[in-house]
Amino acid sequence: MFISSAFRVLHLSPHELQVVAPPHYLLVIIFALPALVGLWVLWRALATKSLLFLALGLVWCGGWGLGSWGFSRSGWVRLDTANNTATFDMPRVLFGREHFIVPLDQARNAQITTSHASERIVLVLKDGRYLGFTGYSDQAGQEETVHAINEFLGVRSVSLQGEHREFGIARIKSSKSQDL
Repeated sequence: MFISSAFRVLHLSPHELQVVAPPHYLLVIIFALPALVGLWVLWRALATKSLLFLALGLVWCGGWGLGSWGFSRSGWVRLDTANNTATFDMPRVLFGREHFIVPLDQARNAQITTSHASERIVLVLKDGRYLGFTGYSDQAGQEETVHAINEFLGVRSVSLQGEHREFGIARIKSSKSQDL
């Protein structure tokens, strides 16, 4: 069975909803292939006892390996009505994670922002800010995820700049996005 690259919506309890953004598996593979070349260079360096090729292989394999590892991590957001929290957990570029909490009663709805044929899910706050927890991608399940978040928040429809869309599948341009 193949690993899914679609967004996952988990109903942890009647008052908790968690959305898991998948890793970018295609980019993991794209970065892993050159790293394999670096492993071959390392193997040849050890066989020939060449310090130059050993250093080259370590740098090459390490750089591409770190890139592959960076794209293999996923982010998530957990909405909890019992504690009135929206908890965001996102991977940073290479190391660490960014973790922050906002009051759930400040969330207006979820929407999809678009940029150059890619999309991402954002939580729209009542003060007008957009909080995204993923990068832009073409991964499956984003509309279903927005629908599930809005249903969990009790949003029946979304009004955006004079447009009225049923149940929150509105798209907005990324130039208006304000990330935290």
